[in-house]
Amino acid sequence: MLPEAPLAEIRRNLAAKLPESAPLFEEFSALADLKDVPILAAAIGAGTRILVTHNVRHFRSGSGGVADRVR
Repeated sequence: MLPEAPLAEIRRNLAAKLPESAPLFEEFSALADLKDVPILAAAIGAGTRILVTHNVRHFRSGSGGVADRVR
């Protein structure tokens, strides 16, 4: 789980600037392991369509996962 102070700031910014993204962020923050956040954020920021990993515990494969809905 992510620390509460950054989560609160992110929620405020999303509500003000991208309210349609709030549900996706809530799902992401509930599933995210703190050490995996920079990896997923970098992949999303780079426009990556596929993330290859053996970490099936924190990253689901196939459709329906958080990363699948970011596109």
